[in-house]
Amino acid sequence: MSSTDLSQSLLISEFGSSRDKEKMDLVFSNLGSFLNEKNSAHGCRLLGSAALDMCQIAIGGGDMYYQYEIHVWDIAAGALIIREAGGVVWDTTGGPFDMMSRRVLCASSEKLARTIAEGLTQMELQRD
Repeated sequence: MSSTDLSQSLLISEFGSSRDKEKMDLVFSNLGSFLNEKNSAHGCRLLGSAALDMCQIAIGGGDMYYQYEIHVWDIAAGALIIREAGGVVWDTTGGPFDMMSRRVLCASSEKLARTIAEGLTQMELQRD
């Protein structure tokens, strides 16, 4: 696992598949929360696959990942891999991970996970 300092951390996320304007505004707003002059991650990557994104956290290729509108079959194995590697997997609210909630937050440390959870605007979704 990697950095615990946001300014030295690599953020991984995704846009998701919805192109609903309200949802896309929230996606861009959340990304902007961690990519600005006052509160910025070192960089951001969007790899196009939850499994790849989560494995990057597990191997130290990224430090934090969050996504909304994700399905259980996309994140179940990745959650196990991250935990086995010593990372944290939470709900985006900062609470316990619920793989049926369609949202996930992963990080190399609890400190980074808290930072991300506190900075996200939440999206309520229909459960899997």
